[in-house]
Amino acid sequence: MPQTVQNMIKFSDRKSGVTNVAFAGTLIVLIAVAGLGFGLYGTALNSPKTVVVTNTNVMSETLTQTMTQNYSYAFAPSSGAMIRNALLLTAPVGMNDYAVSIHAEGLVSTGTYLVEGTLAAGSMQTAPISTQSMTMNTTAASEFQADKNGTGLFWIELVGNPASTFENIQLYFLQGGSMQNEMLIATATFTIAR
Repeated sequence: MPQTVQNMIKFSDRKSGVTNVAFAGTLIVLIAVAGLGFGLYGTALNSPKTVVVTNTNVMSETLTQTMTQNYSYAFAPSSGAMIRNALLLTAPVGMNDYAVSIHAEGLVSTGTYLVEGTLAAGSMQTAPISTQSMTMNTTAASEFQADKNGTGLFWIELVGNPASTFENIQLYFLQGGSMQNEMLIATATFTIAR
């Protein structure tokens, strides 16, 4: 056989690669590292965590005044009115929005009522608490109807504090559902310093 072919055969008989000892050693180290990693992960899941939160509060003068304001006002019945347990609630619900809610008992069964306020500025005229309506009737957003037991619930969200806009809030009974026959039944007066 030629010498080159013999050299090639000798070369191919040699085994190349990783020995069993080196392979086993590497495998043991990898298993140990993986076991240590899973052990640390399991410990981290069960250990208590500390979270640091930084909170900065900034209050304006308007917000400070609002926080000292009373948010519930009792309605005083007009002479001869049978209304009872009547309460007006106001509460801020956003940057400048206020929720206004009225609960009243002793109303005319299924009667229609209008919520108006005496404006704090100008000629002290009375106006519906809201003119926001989807119909041509500009008082629809300020009207509510008592249930068959004479209990009335009214709720609306207004832009601006009603205690700054109105001197008081008035409930009118609309006899026959007509504004021409409205009758004042109760008044709630705001008691904050302006």
